[in-house]
Amino acid sequence: MLTKTNIEPIKKAVVAIKEMDADEEIREKAFQRETALRDRASAIRFSREEGIKEGLREGRKEGIAEGRIEMIRNLMETTGMDAKTAMITLEINGDEYDYYLSKL
Repeated sequence: MLTKTNIEPIKKAVVAIKEMDADEEIREKAFQRETALRDRASAIRFSREEGIKEGLREGRKEGIAEGRIEMIRNLMETTGMDAKTAMITLEINGDEYDYYLSKL
């Protein structure tokens, strides 16, 4: 459908996507980047969950918010995510969103 459009920028974008898709090296790099981002988010989420569990076992709750803020900043710096995307990745819910946004 997009290939039959008369809008020139869309035609150019379709051609560029087809060229990139045909290039094995570009596809492999994109796959590796996507995999690395997914693995990193998973590792951060696991670390966060384990840290919270350990803190709660020891009767501590302080530091959890500071740790989350640091993880949000780290994701934003290393991946270029915006704050909202980083918080979604870390599964920070909407109720906490404004709080963490104010701390960034």
